[in-house]
Amino acid sequence: MYFRMLAFAIVLTIGMSLMLLFINSNLQKRLDKIVHNQQAYKSLQQELNQFIGFANPRAYQLDTAGVFLFAGEQYSLNDWYFRERLQDELWRLYDRRGWLYLQAQRLGRYRPMIEAELTAQGLPQDLLYLFIWESGLDPKAVSWAGAAGLAQFMPGTARQFKLAVASLYDERKNPVDAVRAACRYLKVLYGYFNDWQLAMASYNHGENAVRSKLSSQKVKQFTELYLPNETYRYVFQIMAVSYVFKNGLLGDITWLQPHQPYPAYKKTQTKITKAVSLYKLSEELGVDFNTFRLLNPHLPVYLSAGTYPINLPAS
Repeated sequence: MYFRMLAFAIVLTIGMSLMLLFINSNLQKRLDKIVHNQQAYKSLQQELNQFIGFANPRAYQLDTAGVFLFAGEQYSLNDWYFRERLQDELWRLYDRRGWLYLQAQRLGRYRPMIEAELTAQGLPQDLLYLFIWESGLDPKAVSWAGAAGLAQFMPGTARQFKLAVASLYDERKNPVDAVRAACRYLKVLYGYFNDWQLAMASYNHGENAVRSKLSSQKVKQFTELYLPNETYRYVFQIMAVSYVFKNGLLGDITWLQPHQPYPAYKKTQTKITKAVSLYKLSEELGVDFNTFRLLNPHLPVYLSAGTYPINLPAS
């Protein structure tokens, strides 16, 4: 009897031990899963924090007691009319995250060149955002109305500022030449109005049209002027883009890979005696095709016989 009880006790002890081991293993797995989930949550939270500026609509709400600075001019956000127009464009940008991130990438390529030209011509750096809104920093952009390039010049304005718009090539699509010409034009417009809102409106609507409307409506300020809605919104759209970038509303985008800066180049005149493809021409000139294409967006895919302004890598 004693031995039976002893054997039963031993079996019971072994069974209990095995059960405890099983329970402990199960509990450990569950604990490990909880810890893993907590770590995953923490990692996800960190990633979400990178987008907090965009994810939080409060960041896009203007402060009624604040001021907005653009191109060296100060605008009171206590002015309900100005604030509402700017606020309207900010909310429209709120859902355009893909486009805004794309512009942040393209700024890596074109910002140094544009800012250098603005500085050279004594213009405010905030005019950088005009080029973002005009073309999305795409030198090959062409509008429905026929405006082209980073500066979105119409043919007549382009020729006025010494950009060739010819059957063989279109210098409006040459990034450096177009930005230089646009800065000269903006300088002229500011000279007319001594006001950047009116200068930007004129860039979109034409200086003669804006001057005529100012005269006929007997007003002096941009916000007092009756203009087509497209032009009115255009000025606030540029300001809204500047507000997003200058206030870091895209959040922490250190993960975003900006494009490489626009490469240094030298200008040449090249005579072509017979039709040749852009790819073949780059081969003949000993230049990597993608680099050649980046430097020469003003050239067509196939070049007829003629003389062309061509950009080559500086080294």
